[in-house]
Amino acid sequence: MVLRLEERLFRFLGLHPGVRIDDRVAASLADLPLPETQDLLEELVDAHLAEEAEPGRYRLHDLIREYSRLLLAEPDRAEERRDALRQLLDHHLYVAAELTRQVEWVSSRLALRLPEPARADLVAAAVADGLSWFDENRSTLPALGRLAEAEGFPRHCWQLARASWRAQFDGGHLDDLIEMHEAGRRAAVTMGDDEAVATMLNYLASAYYRLARFSDAIALMETALDLWRRLGLHHEVRNTLGNLATSHTANGDIRQGLACYQAAKAMYQGPGELGQLSHLLNNLAFAHFLAGRYDEALRVSRRHLSLARQVGDARQVAHAIAHLGMIRQRLGHGEPAHRLLRLGLRLKRSAGNRFGEGEMLNEIGLTERRAGRPDAAAALHREALVLMMEVGDRIGQCGSRNLLARALLDQGDVASALDLHRRVLADATRLAARYEQARALDGMARCLRGTDRAQARTYASRALALFRQIESPDQQPTAELLAELS
Repeated sequence: MVLRLEERLFRFLGLHPGVRIDDRVAASLADLPLPETQDLLEELVDAHLAEEAEPGRYRLHDLIREYSRLLLAEPDRAEERRDALRQLLDHHLYVAAELTRQVEWVSSRLALRLPEPARADLVAAAVADGLSWFDENRSTLPALGRLAEAEGFPRHCWQLARASWRAQFDGGHLDDLIEMHEAGRRAAVTMGDDEAVATMLNYLASAYYRLARFSDAIALMETALDLWRRLGLHHEVRNTLGNLATSHTANGDIRQGLACYQAAKAMYQGPGELGQLSHLLNNLAFAHFLAGRYDEALRVSRRHLSLARQVGDARQVAHAIAHLGMIRQRLGHGEPAHRLLRLGLRLKRSAGNRFGEGEMLNEIGLTERRAGRPDAAAALHREALVLMMEVGDRIGQCGSRNLLARALLDQGDVASALDLHRRVLADATRLAARYEQARALDGMARCLRGTDRAQARTYASRALALFRQIESPDQQPTAELLAELS
């Protein structure tokens, strides 16, 4: 027999938009202690109204779920339903926010300020699952965003998007990220909250950056920047300038990128902002690296590492070590560079940064190829390519494939290398990714240098023109190749 408390819990379970519901969520919906909720769930299982899919995880048959929803849709239960919805959204928001705080750099944590949760016990129990909580709730979070927007919970809608951002960005779940932040932007507009609108625009831009839609990312950030300036929010203006700099740099406009970095750097006000400065130095060092200013990049990266250690930001320490390895490799510092890259790989893996892991694998593969070990290089580039595909980074995929093609060429498989470079060229052209276009053309010229020198010259000339447009240091070896072919 199902009693009154069980009936009440049963009505609430139908509100959850996911396939499975865990006992902590059920307790938050019913606003009951967790042990009592667990007993009630067992009663529902015994009454064949719920199934225990695995310990602590329950599900309802579709027809039973619909019946549960109908019970709570009765007009006299409207207030009860709304309270339960708020508790459902609160639980997921607070768990996502707390997990995100544990992995984001200090300056980013300021973007989401929440009061203490009403059910801190249930939040703590879910947070104990660690970042795997995001994997378990991957489809639930966008569904909750849709629910929040549809049911008139705009604050929950945009804050849940922000709290989910880090896991979605690092995990490559860019469709989910875009959906939630677009809904969050609409909700923020409905509220008339320009600060929330600018926050959504800034983080939405990150997905377009990862998708190599740099112009779209830049447009969103410029709109956000205007809002921050009108609101007089110094910290946010500075951070958005740094993000704009990264997008301009990735789009091949290194001069504009460096100008934005310098403007952002000039806004730091003192020792209380060392964490934010560390974040900026990370991106500034990479801009100098892309521009071929390796001595300056080395100087900035060393300062970045020192600051990251000083403020205790493990994520930034990993970035600094990785960049130092990349820079020192370009400077010809053989073994020290290799040690730094290996350490960077371990740190990126331990942090769950799959894009960074792929980046390090590609760099180590480059050292292997230059050391005359193309087989090892090809294996590393293939592994990197898988990671770049998983996180949805289109430029990273092009880069991994170009590097793999060079390793294949060094293995003597000219036909496969040429075919792969051609396919990368087509993809990079669609993305307007000039650097990867140039690398593909350079690779195609190298594939044909022994059999079709005229065509090889054409490819090398096109590659050199692109490298010069973006002021890339890679233009020098291409110029040497063209001179040889001529």
